[in-house]
Amino acid sequence: MNQPLAGVRVLDLTRLLPGAFCTLIFADLGADVLKIEEPGRGDYLRAFPPLGRTQSVLFTALNRGKRSLTLNLKTEQGQAILLDLVRRADVLIESFRPGVLARMGLGYAELAAANPRLIVCAISGYGQDGPLSGRAGHDLNYLGYAGALPLLAPRGGGQPIVPGLQLADLGGGAFPAAIAILAALLERERSGRGQLLGISMTANIVHWLALAAAQHWATGSAPPGGRGPLSGGYACYSVYATADDRALTVAAVEPHFWANLCRMLGRDTYIALQYAGWAEQQRMFADLDALFASQTLSWWLEFFGDVEVCVGPVLGLSEALALHAERTFVLDQPGEGPLHQLGGLFGSTAARPAPALGEHTDEALLGLGLSEAEIVGLRVTGVV
Repeated sequence: MNQPLAGVRVLDLTRLLPGAFCTLIFADLGADVLKIEEPGRGDYLRAFPPLGRTQSVLFTALNRGKRSLTLNLKTEQGQAILLDLVRRADVLIESFRPGVLARMGLGYAELAAANPRLIVCAISGYGQDGPLSGRAGHDLNYLGYAGALPLLAPRGGGQPIVPGLQLADLGGGAFPAAIAILAALLERERSGRGQLLGISMTANIVHWLALAAAQHWATGSAPPGGRGPLSGGYACYSVYATADDRALTVAAVEPHFWANLCRMLGRDTYIALQYAGWAEQQRMFADLDALFASQTLSWWLEFFGDVEVCVGPVLGLSEALALHAERTFVLDQPGEGPLHQLGGLFGSTAARPAPALGEHTDEALLGLGLSEAEIVGLRVTGVV
C-alpha cells in the first residue's frame, strides 16, 4: 500500500497513546499530520521513560512522520490560529475531556462553522455525554467499566490480572477512531460535509464482549473468568509451563485438533472429555501440567513438529521481534541516531523522524500567511 492518504491534512490535538497511535496510522499512510502541542511542555509522552538523549523513545516510536507546532490554545490568538488551520484541514483529532474545547470557543459548532467539511474525532474514556463523561481514567479503568476485566482472570478464576497491553487505549480508542475517520472521509465524498465522531474507549471495549454478551443473554449468566472455554478454564485451550521455565500454548479448540493432541500424548481417554465439566478439567490440568513440565519447550516443539495440534511457543519480546524482523525498520532520529521501530501496519511507513517540540512551528505559521516578525511576536507573548 503506497501512501493512499497523501494530501489528507490531519490536526492532532491528542496526548499519550490512543490519539498518537491513531494519527501514526494516518502518517504511515501518507497523511500530513500536524501535532499541536502546549508550548514548553508538549505531549506528556515526551517525558515518559525510557528516555533517549533528547526525548522519550516511546514518543519517538509513536510520532514518526508527523510535524509539531506549539500553540497556546488558552489565548485568543492561539484559538484564532487553530481556526485558521482548521479551514485548511480535513480531520481534527482531540482527546481532551468532553467540553474542554467548547469552553475555549473551539467546540464542534465553531470548528464546523470555520470548515463545514472538517471531520472532528473526539477520543475520550467514557464518551462525550452521560454520567461518566467527565470522569478521569486510564486503560485499566475503562476495562473495568466495560466488564472486560473479570474475563482476564487466572486459571480457575479469581481476581482479574492487570493486562500488560493497553487494550482499551488501542482496541477501544486508536483503531475504532481510525476506522471511523476513514469511513467519514468516504461519506464526505458523497455528502460534501464533515461530522463529529465521538469515540468512547469504554463503550468500544464493550463491543469486544460480543460472544460473552451473547452467552449472558442466552443463559442469564456471564462466562466465568478463568473457567470458560476461551479464558483458561479448559485443558484444550491453555498455557503450560515447560521444564526450562518456558511455556507452550495449546489452542486445540476443534475436536480433531484435540484428538490429534491427545493421541500424540498417549491420552486417548481425554478426547471425549474436551468440554467436560470443571472437575474433569482440573484432573486433566493436573496431569498435563506435569507432563509438559517434564520436557523443555524446544523438545515439545520438535515432538509435535508439523502435526496439526494447534500448539506454539510463548516467545519473549526479543524472540518475537526477531521472528517478525520484516515488520521492523531502522529510523535515523536526529539527536538519537539509528533507532529500531515497528513499521506501518499496512506496509506503508512514514520515513520522516519524530519531531522535536515545535520543530515545524515557523513552517506551519508561514503557511498561514504570517510574517517572520509576527511569529517572533507570538513567541514573545507565549502564544507559540
